[in-house]
Amino acid sequence: MPDPAKNVNVRVSLTVGRPRNEVYAFWRDLENLPLFMRHLKTVTDLGGGRYHWEAEIPGMPGPINWDAEIIKEEEGALLGWNALPGADIDNAGKVTFVDAGEKSTELQIVITYRAPLGPAGRGLAKLLNPLFESMIKEDLRNFKAYIETSGAQPINEETSNSGPVLYVDESPDSESGK
Repeated sequence: MPDPAKNVNVRVSLTVGRPRNEVYAFWRDLENLPLFMRHLKTVTDLGGGRYHWEAEIPGMPGPINWDAEIIKEEEGALLGWNALPGADIDNAGKVTFVDAGEKSTELQIVITYRAPLGPAGRGLAKLLNPLFESMIKEDLRNFKAYIETSGAQPINEETSNSGPVLYVDESPDSESGK
């Protein structure tokens, strides 16, 4: 995604009450993502670090599909991806996983996408960003609830009540997620 001036960047920070190795392993199995991301219908492993995604995005006339590949991976610490040519919505991103205490993990998530349809699509993307922000916030709350309650109760009151911090960065010099 070479033109950052035309990209929309979403940055999210979230702390969950589970150890980093568990959180990373769960997230790294990308086919788990539809378990808590309501807009994702499927994620299918195509082999070789490539995945097929199908999603229903608010404001879009029907499902969107794309193939993406893992472009950077640091076991237990970082996962980065990039959509392959032909994606309905060109996107890229990364998730970093950092210890946040003995049994908690902080996730830093950056998702970058380029709206389809050129300038008209960019205008539409700005109108739809509040829906997109809301969708991501809900997905991450679902993730937090899912990961903290699968196999164990939340670690403590502080981590179980900390919600995600979410903002959209549309500045031309913002990070592209790669």
